[in-house]
Amino acid sequence: MVLGLAVYAPLLLPALEEFARAGGGGSGSGGGAGGAIVFIAMAGYFPMYGLGRLLRLGRNKPTWVVLQVVGWIVASALAIALLASLLVLPSLLYALYIAVPIAAGSLLGIGAGLYSWFSALRQSQKVYNALRHAEQTDYAWNEKRLQKYAEGIFYKFQQDWSKSDLESMRRYLNPKYHAHITLMVQALSEARRVNKVINPKIKQSNIVQAVDSVDNSQDTFTLGITASADDQLIDTRDNVLLYADRSSFTEYWVFRRDGNNWLLEAINQATATSSKDRKDIRAFADTSGGYYAQDWGWLLLPRVGYLFSKNGKFGISDINNHVIRKVDDSIVQLYTYDPYPSSKYQTADPYIIAQTTVPKTYGQILVRRRSKLVNWPVQGLTKMSMEWGEFNNMYDVYASDLERATSFELLHPGFMVLLRDLPFEVNIEVVDNVVYLFVKSATSKDTYAKLYDILMKARKEMER
Repeated sequence: MVLGLAVYAPLLLPALEEFARAGGGGSGSGGGAGGAIVFIAMAGYFPMYGLGRLLRLGRNKPTWVVLQVVGWIVASALAIALLASLLVLPSLLYALYIAVPIAAGSLLGIGAGLYSWFSALRQSQKVYNALRHAEQTDYAWNEKRLQKYAEGIFYKFQQDWSKSDLESMRRYLNPKYHAHITLMVQALSEARRVNKVINPKIKQSNIVQAVDSVDNSQDTFTLGITASADDQLIDTRDNVLLYADRSSFTEYWVFRRDGNNWLLEAINQATATSSKDRKDIRAFADTSGGYYAQDWGWLLLPRVGYLFSKNGKFGISDINNHVIRKVDDSIVQLYTYDPYPSSKYQTADPYIIAQTTVPKTYGQILVRRRSKLVNWPVQGLTKMSMEWGEFNNMYDVYASDLERATSFELLHPGFMVLLRDLPFEVNIEVVDNVVYLFVKSATSKDTYAKLYDILMKARKEMER
């Protein structure tokens, strides 16, 4: 039996992990013989996983030890019976494709059901113990109550987010997160978009982090949630569906205590990797009066313009390290943009983009730094020639409306000299009333800070 687990675990674990997360699905990953083995192992895995989940309901009761023993006895009895059947049917094919896979699947299934072995939402023994200890002296830490409350907030937030109901959100978001969400809603409105989350359904949830501090205002807990929904991003100008995602997702909802209440202070995506979380960019956001999110910016991926119309694709392109803040009445954003992440087209450095809205519309203008090799014309735009030669040697200018482009306040030597003296090459694009500054550069706090400073100077030029 141990040998069977050792042989089949590398094949079964990746697929069974996915099954444990979603609570069901296809036949797992792998093809050929490996796929067949995984499929057959499900005959043992699912019944024992279901039994384990049922027994797990008694985890907080005094009978928990007995329930665990019962589960392992049942699964082990099934596995032993299957292996014993080899004495009656001493067939190598029967052993490889029937008896051992189902036996291994049954043991993995009971473990996954009892302890969430493979789940992204697994609760560690440390968190389990912390919750039990905190509840002994403070009923606010009752696990079932916290879980039910947080799940209710999950559903309420989806409803309010879909309707942009910021006043309703104020009741359960902490002030800082409410301010961040408010800017995101305004940015979506300026982009003429709405994000509707239709028919959300929680498949699994678990408290995966808990901090009980002496100072109650520092108490936090994190509920991991695996759910599904019809997540739609819609352009309200023409009611075009820009992107829809109906797959399951996992998120981590962080709550902080406020008196006797718990307020939501963050929603973190399971797809967000710690390696891409930039603490320096987060620090820049804090010091500049903005808000940081590792990967929330995809909702605002532009559809038009030289930089985005051909390369930007929802569900493929990445917008990360998103910083958003308000300057006067306008939204300012900085972020990294990779049109083709994880592909042969990916380059070492992403685009770093700073953008803002301005009161005036200019049509479409592109001010592109000239290359030493080839400078391809821009389709659909007319090339302009400026009056000063040094500028023409540095930049090409294209516009959709030459008359409006001549009033573009940044097309003068003083501002262009400012760009020339930067340690990186900055390009400018204007689409109607949105101004983008973009550069290919390694992501850093210094680059964000310099690009933000240039954008603020550009705003002053355009306000004159």
